Order: sequence, then C-alpha cells, then structure tokens
Amino acid sequence: MVRQAILHRFGWLVKGPGIVVLGAVAFWGGGVGIVPDDWGAASPEPNHWLSITPGSLSVWASTPSAGATSKIPLKPLGTSSTGEAGIDALRLHQPPYNLTGRKIAIGQVEIGRPGQFGIDKAVAQNRSMSLTQVFYRADRARTNSNVDSHAQNVASIMISSAKTARGVAPEAKLYSSAAGTPRRYGQPEECLSAQHVAMQNGGDVRAINFSFGESLRHDPRAKPMLDGNALLTQCVDWSTRVHNVLYVIAGNQGRGGISVPTDNYNGVNVSFTTRIQNVFTKVDFANLGDPASGAAEGQESNLGPRRAIGLAAPGNEVALVNPNGSVTTSSGTSFAAPHVTGTVALLQEYGDRQLRKSCKRQRGCSLPWTLDARRSEVMKAVLLNSADKIADRGDGRMLGMSRTIVDKITRPGSTQMPIAIPRSHSIFKWELGSSTPSGLISSSVQDNETLLPPFPRSGGTMEQSALGV
Repeated sequence: MVRQAILHRFGWLVKGPGIVVLGAVAFWGGGVGIVPDDWGAASPEPNHWLSITPGSLSVWASTPSAGATSKIPLKPLGTSSTGEAGIDALRLHQPPYNLTGRKIAIGQVEIGRPGQFGIDKAVAQNRSMSLTQVFYRADRARTNSNVDSHAQNVASIMISSAKTARGVAPEAKLYSSAAGTPRRYGQPEECLSAQHVAMQNGGDVRAINFSFGESLRHDPRAKPMLDGNALLTQCVDWSTRVHNVLYVIAGNQGRGGISVPTDNYNGVNVSFTTRIQNVFTKVDFANLGDPASGAAEGQESNLGPRRAIGLAAPGNEVALVNPNGSVTTSSGTSFAAPHVTGTVALLQEYGDRQLRKSCKRQRGCSLPWTLDARRSEVMKAVLLNSADKIADRGDGRMLGMSRTIVDKITRPGSTQMPIAIPRSHSIFKWELGSSTPSGLISSSVQDNETLLPPFPRSGGTMEQSALGV
C-alpha cells in the first residue's frame, strides 16, 4: 500500500489504514522501519510518496505530467549493537535468563549529564529512559542545566527501553553526575563527581562509565606522561579499591586524544568494533594508540610495555536515543564503553540471583557462589576472559566463542591470518603454520577494505571463522 505522505509538526504521518510513521519509527502490518533523522530535511512535495514494504522503507518521487518515478533509498538503521550481531544482550532479556539489570546500580560521569524526566524540559517527551538520580558534581542537579545530548546518548545504550534502541540493561539503576566545564584543568571536579557517584545506592554501585577524558596537554604536571600518575587516573585506581567499583573507560589515546585516565591500572579501557557483513567483528580503523603504529610512547600511548585496551565493544554507527526521544546513530569509543558497563549490570544481576540461592542467614554462603562475585576484580576478570576472541569451530576447544575479532582485513593471496590473541590485551599477527605470533599488527586500515576471503594454504583453504561460516 502506498499513500501520500505529509509532514506533521510532531513527526511523519502517513495517510492510510494500518500505516503510521511517527517521529523516527514507521509501523505497519509487516514490521518496523527506521526513518533517518535527515529525512525531514528533504520535505516531500505533494508528488512525493512513501513506499513501505516488509523489511524496507523508501521515498518515491514522481512527476505527475510525465508519470515517471525514481526511487530515493533511505539509509537503514544497522544491525543492533545489543542484539546477536553485537554483544547479544537482547537474548538475555528473554526467558529463561530474564536479565535486565534489575536492582543493580551503575554510574555515569561526564562533562554534562542526561536529562531526567520531571526535572529537565529537554526530556519532557522522552519516556524511554528512567534515571535514578542526577547530580552536578557532588550536589543535586539544577533544573534544566548541564543537560547534554552526548551524555544522553551514552546513557541510552545502558538503560534505554525504546523498542528501536533498547539498552543493554534497561532496568538498571543509573546515577549520573556532570563534572561541569572548568576553564582549565577539570580533573579535581571530575574526581569529585566520580567519588560521589560511587557512594550512591548505599555505596553499592557496581560499575561507573567514563565516556570522556582529559587531554594530557592540560595536565598541570611539569612533564605529564601517560604513566598512571595523573590526578584523575589515580582517583580511578583509588576509587576502584576503596569503593569496590569497576571503572569502564573509553579508550581515547593517540594524537589529539583525551587520554587521561586511560593510563589507569584497575579499570578496563574499551576500543570499538565495526560491522563486517552486519556483524561487529572488526576493530574500527579509528582506533589508535599502539607504539607499533608510530604513537609516541608516554604521550600517545602508555609509558612502558603496558597496553591500553582491555576490551572491544560495538561502537560504529550504533543506535542512540536523543533527549527528545528520537533515534540517531553515531560512532566512537564513547558508545562502546557503555555496552560494557551495561553488561556488568546483567552479570551482577545474575550473580545476585545465585547469591540469594546459596546464601542463608546465620550459615553464610556456600561455594561456588560467595560475596566475592561482587568484587570489581572478579568482574573485570570475567569480562576479559569471557569476551569473544577466536571463533569456536564446533568442538568446544574455543569455549563456544561466536566470532573471531580481527584487527584488519587481509587481502586475497595473503598468507597472514589476522586474529585477536588474548595476550597482554594486544592484537598480534599470526603466520599460518607458526606456533607463535610474529609481531604486533598496525591498526591503520583503509575504509574500502572488504570481508576476509578464504586464505590459500597448503592442503586447502581456511574458513571464514570471523563470521562462523
């Protein structure tokens, strides 16, 4: 069914029974389609029509006099970063798991903060996110102040209940603090904000998300280096130990990066992956920060042999919710880190469920589940050890991992197999037939590189294990 489309002040409406397009989502009898934010910029005239079929959404422009038509395709929303193509959290929301982060407290610290319904007018029409409490540093947030779309986007990945952009842990309790924007050197204010968030929920906050950072150039030390001694870095390491909270840091190193506090020891730094054939399986070309790529040690990467990145999570063109409730997409480590923070909420909910079964009053907890399941060190170890690295071929020898995470795509005829090897959290180049890696892979790749084809080798070809095919 094709009907004439008109532009309504509150969103797109389509005339015709059973078909409605409102805001950024199109609903019809056969499914749901996403309308890009920039569609409204090209407002259709009366001779423009909307074509909706199961699995597609297109605008058709026609010239009544000539009767000719031409199809203008819309950019579809990519595969969900929280679904099977990403971290597969949506499966955990369903039976028999029923994990949504319920009663688990997580935190967020940024320069600004997400809006909270009832306090900020910017989110008056947005009911898809329910924050527990918002702050300005260590005080209650002031009405309609410090609301930031970036902070809202990050929070949506963790707790959004929107059908088109469902968060990792939609029922988690999120506490968020805005550190503000001091003219120079904001690390003291940022540390104060982090400490305040860590003490919420009776001091039981399981993870805090940092999708921001400080430039090393603004560090007041005489010769600042990424050596773990910046004030905010030491604050993160101290708070992890004192407040028992896991800090999840966006891995922003490299030239011009906001690299403090990525030189921490106790948190976990996150890079981001992009889609290959609609599956998040490749480290994005924008990720920098390794000396093998020409980064200046201590300035653009950590001082010494210590690596920066612990985990990779989806971060390329992921679906986000704006303060007004519309859905958009964006890329960066800022949007990879909250995938990990939300995952902590799911795992901690499962851990608390097991503790309720194994812990009894006056008798304590019986093995294997004890209160150590709530320790930040245990949570970090679980994340690092259980993340996908090399796809299992079906024999269980790779612990059932679903995909191989690659650094760059090798071209046809190459004899090198690029895979992510969990050794010092680095990415190595592995020569076929060799038992040891030959060296670090450069993270520089080209935008137009395509999916890894089967490799030639003696006796046959290698399977495309990155996608499990």
